[in-house]
Amino acid sequence: MGAAFGSAALDNVVLVAALIPVVQALGAAGVNNFPMWWALLQGACYGGNITMVGSTANIVALGMLEKRTGYHMTFRKWILVGLVGGLLPLFVAQVLLLVQLPLMP
Repeated sequence: MGAAFGSAALDNVVLVAALIPVVQALGAAGVNNFPMWWALLQGACYGGNITMVGSTANIVALGMLEKRTGYHMTFRKWILVGLVGGLLPLFVAQVLLLVQLPLMP
């Protein structure tokens, strides 16, 4: 969940690049980091949908929307939809990750 909210505040690519050394260091310290890679992937992917700046694709889509239709999307309108569109699939993915945890190396 931390990766999701971090990805909502920052671009998801930047967040993942910053957290890769952290997950690698935990693995080097003897912690099973295999599930952490999946949690980071899911958190960054789905969390990036929460805000406009969370993903580069969001910024491109907003630019296309304004250029083609002239419609200006506000942060408030985006966040109402983005919270549902980001947190609901993240919750499902995290539950599935927990179910598969015993099967991971």
